[in-house]
Amino acid sequence: MDLEMFKNNDFGAVRILKDEKGEPWFVLKDIANILGIGNVTDLKNRLNSKGLGQIELLTNGGKQKVYIINEPNLYKVIFRSDKEIARQFEDWVTSEVLPTIRKTGGYVDNPDKFLDNYLPNVDKSIKTLFSTQLQAIKKQNELIYKQRPFVEAYRLEHEAGINISVEEYAKILSNETDVTIGRNKLYRWLKANHYIMDNNAPYQKYVDNGYLVLKKIYKDIGDGRKIPTNITLITPKGKIKLKDKIIKAFKGDRQ
Repeated sequence: MDLEMFKNNDFGAVRILKDEKGEPWFVLKDIANILGIGNVTDLKNRLNSKGLGQIELLTNGGKQKVYIINEPNLYKVIFRSDKEIARQFEDWVTSEVLPTIRKTGGYVDNPDKFLDNYLPNVDKSIKTLFSTQLQAIKKQNELIYKQRPFVEAYRLEHEAGINISVEEYAKILSNETDVTIGRNKLYRWLKANHYIMDNNAPYQKYVDNGYLVLKKIYKDIGDGRKIPTNITLITPKGKIKLKDKIIKAFKGDRQ
């Protein structure tokens, strides 16, 4: 696998490897550090094993084995984080890093610096031509990301088998469609339409048909103590089935 180091002033560094098919694999520890997730072992146990690997890399402390994850698992990790930096990190990865890797074979953050490093001896007119093309590719990738179909986000989530919270689904709808909806408003709609009960638990009908699941989680209350609590999650099937109904209900609405 080819290793590349990508840096961002807001997030720090992330190591990405490309396999023989050119698909990116991310060093899990780097992603966890950026998102403020401390227990990498616990995190990797929650991921799809088909998109999880281990590789030996040379680090400041010598050769070490590190876990790497594929793209669907990357989104699964990001969606688990409630921190705002997770959304910003996702935007950077999906709008700049991944598209540029696929189009140019590498990440080009600064076209002029790239040309000075890799094409130092070509004349100014050639450099200008290359720089213009690289800038155009970057802008095109940003436009593609902004206009990517909502179904593409669901495809990636479905591959990773992600069940997400009502709050996260509200964020996705607000970001990817023309509706504006928050967590509380979406909860009220789900209750009014009898998908969930007053205690936020799903009706059995929608558990049986695969729209919703009830999951027990352990909430951190400080001092290393955790208490069990139940949370309703929306499945990939539920996200697709509910999308049009929610858009119809809230189209043109403003919070």
